[in-house]
Amino acid sequence: MGLSAIRISSDTSAFPYTHRRGHRFAIRISCIISETFRLGLPSVRWFVMGDDDTVFFPDNLLTVLNKFDNRQPYYIGFSYGMAYGGGGFAISRPLAEHLTLKYALWLSSNIVLQSAFKDPRPHNGHGCYSTI
Repeated sequence: MGLSAIRISSDTSAFPYTHRRGHRFAIRISCIISETFRLGLPSVRWFVMGDDDTVFFPDNLLTVLNKFDNRQPYYIGFSYGMAYGGGGFAISRPLAEHLTLKYALWLSSNIVLQSAFKDPRPHNGHGCYSTI
């Protein structure tokens, strides 16, 4: 298995950022999911995101993800009340597609993801949400 090519996210400097708090780099972070989805990689079933200091153990990650139907819209991660990159999270391909279509212009990384993942129904106790 070869390594994936390194990609740099698009230039967001022209995007008007007016949020009172937070940092401008959040725009770039929040675009990663839609940009990755738009690469058109049909074999990708899950989009996994974490911060630069997040450590993933691939075998453990696959064990967890294989418990879920990747054809359904899932957010999998600890529920801090919002989607949070620090602990890492995964979203299924259908959810990535939905978010890409629904949020063509992402406004702020964790805040937008939190809003997108909000679901009035209780989750299954494992931090997994179906949002569509």
